[in-house]
Amino acid sequence: MKQLLILLLFVGSFITASAKGYNADQEALRSGIEENLKGKGYDIERRDDGLKFTVNGNSYYIEIDETQTDPMFVRLARYVRFDDSIKRENVMKNMSEYNSAAAVKIFCMEKNVVIVADLFITTPEQFNSAFDYLFNQLTRVAGSIK
Repeated sequence: MKQLLILLLFVGSFITASAKGYNADQEALRSGIEENLKGKGYDIERRDDGLKFTVNGNSYYIEIDETQTDPMFVRLARYVRFDDSIKRENVMKNMSEYNSAAAVKIFCMEKNVVIVADLFITTPEQFNSAFDYLFNQLTRVAGSIK
């Protein structure tokens, strides 16, 4: 019995030490966003840095910065890999057009394009009220990248 208790304490300590360092407000934010998106029918995966969900085969991420606490920094993001139809040179050439056309921003990385909507918020309701608009903008911009 004593060995089982020690094992459980060790495992609990390991899980706590390896988890992202969210405070109570940040964890409440993640849970509130997760609950809202599940209510909309999204299948949500918890990640160390926030949440992930997939729509039509495309993955989207809700990243919560653990260092920003009041207000909290949240990023809705989609990562699009360069391939035969999406070339880095073309994206770079059209960057200002993409970035001025929507409430989202595009960044070129080495192997992909990152499309993001950044928010500073204090409650999940603030994110949830902006989500549909920002998600539609992210999807629209991702579809226009060539």
